[in-house]
Amino acid sequence: TDGNLAVLDGKVNSDDNASFRHADLTAMRDIRQEDETEVKASQHDLNYVTMDGNIGCMVNGAG
Repeated sequence: TDGNLAVLDGKVNSDDNASFRHADLTAMRDIRQEDETEVKASQHDLNYVTMDGNIGCMVNGAG
């Protein structure tokens, strides 16, 4: 190789709880690229993670 590097794809994940500190990153958010159910949950200050299958967990607490 000639020693050059080419980036073909990139992804950034950030903590939604810190989004108020990074208005520039928040402005780039494209919710069309996110799971619709997870977006709806976040609009109500809920955390929801979509998974395959039919088992659910409802938890409370930080431990």
